[in-house]
Amino acid sequence: MKKKNILLFSVKKEQTEKIRKFCLSLGIEIITVPHEHFTEPLGRILGLSLASPSETVIPLKSYRTAGFPEPMMVFCGLEQDELDAYISGYAAWGIEKISLKAVLTLHNFAWTPEQLYDELMKEHLNFAQGKK
Repeated sequence: MKKKNILLFSVKKEQTEKIRKFCLSLGIEIITVPHEHFTEPLGRILGLSLASPSETVIPLKSYRTAGFPEPMMVFCGLEQDELDAYISGYAAWGIEKISLKAVLTLHNFAWTPEQLYDELMKEHLNFAQGKK
């Protein structure tokens, strides 16, 4: 059976506990990633072997000491119906929205959390500007 995880980055303790309780009902494990691991590839954080080393990319900022200004979550190993169940039940549990979300893919599993955060922030800001 494939593991189902959600990686949480810079999420407040109270919100993390609500997410953890909700995910327990769905059979999903929560992994809270400490700031010190923000420069490791996502796949390595999950214990996956990386076929090739990721490119060395210097992040726009280093978040290793203070964490990210905005919380981020990464869905790992969830099927589409499980992701749909998560998204539809999330608000019903009274859990505060996290805007920066991604699904772990073959394209991004060698990225570091810092790289993914910078990419998601760019997309989030472009989307917000387009709505105005």
